[in-house]
Amino acid sequence: MAKINGILESAIYVDDLERARAFYGELIGLRSMHDDQRMSAYDAGNHSAFLVFARGGSTTPARLPGGLIPPHDGHGPLHVAFAIPDDQLPVWEQRLAAHQIAIEGRVSWPRGGESIYFRDPEGHLVELATPGLWDNYLKDAPMAAADDDRKRAEQERRIQNKQGGHHWPPRADDGPPLDDTDRNTDKVIKPSRRKP
Repeated sequence: MAKINGILESAIYVDDLERARAFYGELIGLRSMHDDQRMSAYDAGNHSAFLVFARGGSTTPARLPGGLIPPHDGHGPLHVAFAIPDDQLPVWEQRLAAHQIAIEGRVSWPRGGESIYFRDPEGHLVELATPGLWDNYLKDAPMAAADDDRKRAEQERRIQNKQGGHHWPPRADDGPPLDDTDRNTDKVIKPSRRKP
């Protein structure tokens, strides 16, 4: 049976990437792992990345040194939930109030968890949830600690070595934008289509 270890990336799409960077990087306090003209990637803990894309900025394939990322995009208000420890809920309530961010909703869950809901500047619904929300996120189950900076740097170095020294994800200063052209043959790569 094929196995899933967890969600590695979750994404939202925004009209104002700089405003979203200020919100998620500065107010929410997520550590940026990558920024360029089309997106930002944040460390969301437990080996999870939270991706914020400029709306319309990923509607064409992205050709990278290691392959091709197919196009994607999204519209409308989306929902994202961040896990927080029990003792941090009052800290977050104070932080949001200090930044004049209204809490739109609260839920006390049957398993003992608490959630608060508020909006980011683009209208996406953000939830902060303490343990006890889902049966896989309970009060007595410790959350796995995120890797330390040394381990991350070592892992990135190994990845760069595997890719012949190329940085992944590509930085904005890595040269001209990549497209869906095979650099070895100069032929345009057409997406494969599966028949139902």
